[in-house]
Amino acid sequence: MKKLSILIFLLFFSVNYLFAQSSFKIEGGNFVLNGKPTKIYSGEIHYPRIPHEYWKDRLMKIKATGFNTISTYAFWDIHEPNPGVWDFSGDYNIAAFIRTAQEVGLNVILRPGPYICGEWDFGGLPPWLLNIPGIKLRCNNPAFMKATEKYLMRLSGIERFADSEWRPNHYGSTGK
Repeated sequence: MKKLSILIFLLFFSVNYLFAQSSFKIEGGNFVLNGKPTKIYSGEIHYPRIPHEYWKDRLMKIKATGFNTISTYAFWDIHEPNPGVWDFSGDYNIAAFIRTAQEVGLNVILRPGPYICGEWDFGGLPPWLLNIPGIKLRCNNPAFMKATEKYLMRLSGIERFADSEWRPNHYGSTGK
């Protein structure tokens, strides 16, 4: 459970600044990026809703409007459509999306869920969760927590995020 708590802290409260040389902190009530006070102007793109061939174009348009940051959810249901079957390819290649944002000069706020909003079926939870005996979703249920831990461990373990830094940012909610 301690491992899960640490992982949830790293993922739920994370801003992913893609420049390994970047430093990010809060100082005197301001965000400070690389020693300079910084305002975060963020837009939102859900990478699986846009064909990956158009990511760079859409991100460049967002950058051109004055935004310096893009926010996105990670979508559990598309990344694990069946238990233990993972898909991070094509339009689901979250690491490629983040690298593309880096290429156009945008920071990334990654919101991994497990539950997401964004008008996405079942809140991004994979429907196969309902086949797990005794599961209660979105609460501190052992079956749900076990499945969630596997998802978050897999998401955090993708080697493609290895050059990234995880930073505090986003507060999630939990049911009881």
